[in-house]
Amino acid sequence: MVQLRARGPRKSYALPLGSSGEEEEDELASLGSSSRTKSKSKRRDARPKLEGSGSDFEGGEEEEEEEDDEIMEVEEVEEEEVEEGWEDEDGDEAGGRGARPRKSVAKAEPGDPTRPVIRGVRSTPAPRRRRATGGLASAQASADLPFHLTHPGTGLLFEPPAVRLTACPYPLDMRAAVLREEEALSPAARERVDRTWNMCAWLPVWEMWEDVGWWRERWLDGEEWGYAEVKWKGKGKRVMSRDEAAPYLPGSSTPLGGEVPIILGPLGNPQKRTIERFASHRLDDFTDKPGSVFNAGGPIWGLDWCPLAPAPSSSSSSAPPRATPHPSYLALTGLLSLAQAPVLTSRAARPAHSYIQIWSFSPDYIPPAPSSAAAATATDKEKGKGKRRAEDLESEDGMEEGAGEGEVEREEGGVVKGRGARCELVLCVEGGGGRDVKWAPMGAFDEEDEEGQVRKLGILAGVFQDGSVSIYVVPSPEALRQKMGLAEDGDEPTYLHVPEPDLRLELEDTSALTIDWGSSELLAVGCANGSIAVYHIRTALLSGQKTLRPSAYFPVHLAAIRSLTFVRAPPVSGSGAVDPTGEPAQVVSVGYDGSHYLSDLRDPVGGAVHIGQTRGVAYATAFSTQLGGPLTTDMDGQVQYSSIRSQGLGKHSRVSEHRASIWSIGTSNAHPFIATAGADGSCQLSNVMRTAKRKGRSAVLLHRLFVMDYNRNTGEYKMIDHLKPENLRDENPMVSSKSRKAKDMSTLGSSANRTLTGAWPPEVGVHRVAWHPAGETVERAGWVASATASGLVRIDVVQGDWDVGLGETGGRVPYGSMEAMRGAAEFGVKMEE
Repeated sequence: MVQLRARGPRKSYALPLGSSGEEEEDELASLGSSSRTKSKSKRRDARPKLEGSGSDFEGGEEEEEEEDDEIMEVEEVEEEEVEEGWEDEDGDEAGGRGARPRKSVAKAEPGDPTRPVIRGVRSTPAPRRRRATGGLASAQASADLPFHLTHPGTGLLFEPPAVRLTACPYPLDMRAAVLREEEALSPAARERVDRTWNMCAWLPVWEMWEDVGWWRERWLDGEEWGYAEVKWKGKGKRVMSRDEAAPYLPGSSTPLGGEVPIILGPLGNPQKRTIERFASHRLDDFTDKPGSVFNAGGPIWGLDWCPLAPAPSSSSSSAPPRATPHPSYLALTGLLSLAQAPVLTSRAARPAHSYIQIWSFSPDYIPPAPSSAAAATATDKEKGKGKRRAEDLESEDGMEEGAGEGEVEREEGGVVKGRGARCELVLCVEGGGGRDVKWAPMGAFDEEDEEGQVRKLGILAGVFQDGSVSIYVVPSPEALRQKMGLAEDGDEPTYLHVPEPDLRLELEDTSALTIDWGSSELLAVGCANGSIAVYHIRTALLSGQKTLRPSAYFPVHLAAIRSLTFVRAPPVSGSGAVDPTGEPAQVVSVGYDGSHYLSDLRDPVGGAVHIGQTRGVAYATAFSTQLGGPLTTDMDGQVQYSSIRSQGLGKHSRVSEHRASIWSIGTSNAHPFIATAGADGSCQLSNVMRTAKRKGRSAVLLHRLFVMDYNRNTGEYKMIDHLKPENLRDENPMVSSKSRKAKDMSTLGSSANRTLTGAWPPEVGVHRVAWHPAGETVERAGWVASATASGLVRIDVVQGDWDVGLGETGGRVPYGSMEAMRGAAEFGVKMEE
């Protein structure tokens, strides 16, 4: 097994090769922040300390306060000769105390869009306070410095060329262009971007969004991946009436029939509503937030956004611009009621009624120019898709055609009001209660119609109580209605009975509990016996197989696996060669034994490495692209970043916290903010780069999107908005007062008078949370969906700006502009409409 190595958990911000301290100060002068300098004597008095002692989030505050620089402050650097390789920051000569041999490493050459930038770090353990003055290696030049030894304590494991925005993402501007960078950022530019993210305490600033996630499909030719040849087949499936589908629907057996009485809005202006099953409301009807809230009917345990990236054969740069945005789709599954308690050691006998709901979310948007809209209208009508579009002519009453259903109401400023959330399709399946659902990440969305075929929405994998993983080819709801000759019936979805999945993955000796996609064809399954099974499903779907044996199956945990995630980085050979087209090789899993394991799929028996332990059940894990490692939970309601790099393997940093167990963690490839769902009824956001890298020096705000409450006497729910943010440092009484020193925290209050409890009714739980995938839809990276035990699902549109997101800069862009921050002059960029 190839282990990732690191320079240590505390990152030292090095100046770019060939630069001086004065040049760096000039670069930061536009921030309006005073620079603090350290004298030579103080720096020379600092003694190297042994690494690997203790935890990153317990104790050590005095040491952190002396060593960790503020993001907007510059450390004075002595004038000394700068060479490639590593030098002793304390000025020791070669062969002296703390000195080490220097290593010459090649620099990445600009101009090649397929070459990622990989930052260099120490190749052998060294005392702390050693600074990098060079050591930049490309993937091709990594033979001198192996890739798994070139990672800093935190940061991107692999940096592809980014895709980012040029206009505010909400409302969606159909006239805006996407900025696609031809190659990855230079290390100096990436350092500036990371420093800016470290200051972002409130909300993710949309101008900083960039998709830096790695998927092998982006490096492959179109013939080598995708599911363009996989078609939806209607054989054995039939459309059901609402009465026929009632046994498959959540809430049908409850006294209220799936209805949820609830109080919505802020505390100062609450509104009572009864939300029926499949009913939806806009959030701005109750608050000043964009988004939607709807009722799925019962407790939801599986939730995932459908990626809208088209298959390689259907993507075309010559396609005319769309006049309306694609709606985003959300898949949901769960139990029929709270009384249906799943049992890990038993399987549901088939047939056992269950469901998968497909919801669409149509956002507010700004249409393109009239000429582009007319061209898009003509193209849509030629394809038979021209009805209920926003480009239709306005009627005399000021509402466009179809506005009676709330989809194309035009507001002031040219903004078209979207329809919001709507239940489009319900798959009535026979697998028992749903535990989880995940869409294939790429290559399964058909953008164009084919003659005689129903275009597919995607490939969906679900885990059910029968112990199997069922994989379905999901049709586009709109195309299915057109094929079946069905008319849209208000809020009533289409009920489709699917007695058998397109592919079933099942093991005789155990049950499947959790899944994660490593690529469009690689699927890992966590089992009840503590083992991991790995499947390659593309060939089976293309050939029409109904069952499939795993390509790898090995034991890891001593108890059932609760959650797992792939390490989203390309594989690395023993010599350090990076293969961006290869499949991910490592999986992080957590289980009911409280253990955290890192497994290597290239090892015949998994090669599991123990990287952490908690006192109770570890319920969730997710991979953070920006930190380059997994996030895990513990029994104390904390989210921790776990290092998987060799030098800091097993070290943890606390990045977020709830007052109860955490059910789910949502991460994004476009920004470092995570969303967490807890049994305490809250869904909250926090910046993991600020917490993992700044360690106790600054305030880390926990922004709660909403909190659920439940009245057992009346059976009424309450969803509370506009909550004041809280400081993560105040949440943990074990942290010393020195770590609680922060700027501008006087208005946030103290936790001294707050009572924490571990008893929460199951009705208030928030079970799942997920960010919208970035990729081709990076403008939607601020959409976060959360599902609750009551059946209510909420979609929040989260985006910050320089005034709200970064209070430390006074509303000004750090480094003067985004171009200066990202060093756009260093390489070429191009605009794509």
